[in-house]
Order: sequence, then structure tokens, then C-alpha cells
Amino acid sequence: MTCGYWPGDRLTQVSGSLPPGLTLGCDGTLTGTPAQAGSYTFSVQAANPIGTYDASLTVAIAPAMGPPWPGKGCVIPPGCSRRAGGADASKTGAP
Repeated sequence: MTCGYWPGDRLTQVSGSLPPGLTLGCDGTLTGTPAQAGSYTFSVQAANPIGTYDASLTVAIAPAMGPPWPGKGCVIPPGCSRRAGGADASKTGAP
């Protein structure tokens, strides 16, 4: 990928791989939704008529988290109750 805003400006991914599902924009931002966990290293070069700058970057994508456990961190609104495992596990009011 090579792009730039002004004539002679460019940002180029010169080696390595971006995380699947992400793209590198002309302004250096990564956008998208990562599709796979892992560590990804790539190099970019920014250049303009004055000079160049090279950088090696590593992006770590954590595994997706599952849904929260039911009932964890919940507050049951006043006047409501919940039964769990045959016992009354009601809680009312603010935490």
C-alpha cells in the first residue's frame, strides 16, 4: 500500500503482515475489525521530498472475550427477586 496527501508524500507498508481484518490508512491509522488473535509485526516507510522515516511496529491482538457470566455484577431492581439453585438469591436496592 502506497499513498499520500501531497505530491511526493507517501506511506508504504514495506514488509510483514497486518492483522487479518485491519487496513493501514494513508494517515497511519489502523482500521477494521481484527479477525484473528496473535502478534503481527510489519514495517512502514513514510517519505516526502525532504526525507524518509522507517518504523517497525508490532500489534498484539488479544483473543475475543465471551459474553459476561449471567448474574455477575448485576443489581436486581427494587421489587424484583431471582431464584438461583432453589434458594432465594434476591437482592434489592443499590449495591
